[in-house]
Amino acid sequence: MKSNRIEKPSASTAISLTPLNLAIRASIIGLGLAHSAVQANTISVNSNLDTNSVTGCSLREAIASANNPSSLGNGCVSGGIPTSTDTITFANSLASNTITLLAGALELESKNIEINASSITGGITIDANNASRVLYINSATVSLLNLNITGGSASIGGGVVAINSAKLSLSDSRVFGNSANLGGGGIYASTVSTSLSLNNSAVSENVAGLGGGIYLNSASVSLNSSVISSNLADNGGGIYAHNSASVNIDSGIVSANFAIRGGGIHAVNSASVSLINSTVSGNSASSGGGIQISDYASASLSGSNILSNHAYNGGGIFTRNYTRMSISNSSVSSNSAYYAGGGVFAGNYANVSLVNSTVSSNLSNYRGGGINANSGSITLINSTVSDNSADLYGGGVAASSATINLSNSIIANSLGDGDCDNIDSTITVDYATIIEDASCGASRFGDPGLLPLANNGGSTDTHALSLTSPAIGTANPSQCPSTDQRGEVRDIAGMFVPIVTASKKIAVINLDGECDVGAFEI
Repeated sequence: MKSNRIEKPSASTAISLTPLNLAIRASIIGLGLAHSAVQANTISVNSNLDTNSVTGCSLREAIASANNPSSLGNGCVSGGIPTSTDTITFANSLASNTITLLAGALELESKNIEINASSITGGITIDANNASRVLYINSATVSLLNLNITGGSASIGGGVVAINSAKLSLSDSRVFGNSANLGGGGIYASTVSTSLSLNNSAVSENVAGLGGGIYLNSASVSLNSSVISSNLADNGGGIYAHNSASVNIDSGIVSANFAIRGGGIHAVNSASVSLINSTVSGNSASSGGGIQISDYASASLSGSNILSNHAYNGGGIFTRNYTRMSISNSSVSSNSAYYAGGGVFAGNYANVSLVNSTVSSNLSNYRGGGINANSGSITLINSTVSDNSADLYGGGVAASSATINLSNSIIANSLGDGDCDNIDSTITVDYATIIEDASCGASRFGDPGLLPLANNGGSTDTHALSLTSPAIGTANPSQCPSTDQRGEVRDIAGMFVPIVTASKKIAVINLDGECDVGAFEI
């Protein structure tokens, strides 16, 4: 019969409780207790003053507590361990309050901090009263929610400076009314690993020498459903990006910004720009009213609208000096240039391609109402250039010492000196392209049967084809993209497409390959 008695451990298995072992065990237990006691903390701000107090907790004190895991003896709880993310919140009594800074910028360094005013109505406004910048972020990961950053003034980064691998995220926030003498009226971001992320936020009414809204030096910015508007600068009214910086905008708006170069966006020195389902509208500059891409920079536009921008050269888009730009499923319309390139200007070894895109209703006073290429290269594939005007040369397209390649495209309804003007340029026109007035060596000409520019589906405007259009089913099938500008399937041989029959059954058909010329598939 087994005994339930607990036997005393033998000498060989017993743990020796020597003073050394007791000390080790105590240290381990102590470390565990200390670790659990200083995890990430939530620090609640209950004062809108910018002062130190042993009773209330101001935002400046909360940030100091988050930066320092030990208690500072102020009215805020201490922050968590250095690797944790502390959250700073605000008392309900501070709803829609303004915190006016009296002691300089708020500094966030080498710590993960979330400043979250999303739980209170109207959020929180932080105002530097034009006496300093608002936020200085150095090597920290910072999230701002439902905040307004305003009244900042500095040599760089009037509103916010983010440097040395800092990570800054803004959600439901606004950076407005800040200024910088040099770069980044709203936000200044520098160094390769520094990144900005804006979600449902706005950067507006800021002023700087470079990058009125945002300045990027080797840093990156991602904007999702956000707005860059009404900013002012010498270069890059909305955004200035250089030294391999990257700009990624998805479902965003860049509007009503002003600069000497690059009213909306100016990218130089190997910087890159990507626009997806976005709109660049109502911006102004001497060159590149909407966008300027210069000096080995690159850009990609997809499903986007370049609309109603103005400049001396390149009302909508200006590119030069060994740049590359691809435009797909997009519309460049109602832009104007005082001199050349109402819609698009490609100069000095710039390479611009337009696929499944529309260039319409643009204007220039001298040449290239729709597109002007001056020592640059333009390629059009299944694109439509219509209703553009120039007072002297090339209402649709003007080329001077340039290279133009036209495939499955339409140039028509131009005002001024014809659809296409050629001065010492190499222009290649495939058999399918239709140029209404037979200029630039087109073999197909006459009225292409385009309907007025309109929203015919998709995110961008197009010229639909009339039912009698000669463009229907006459494209070079080897060049046709699989879909048109709107995303509708093109008629391409060998492509199988599901359809709903009259009896409401699903059937699959093999297309015959008779795709349409231009950006629209009927």
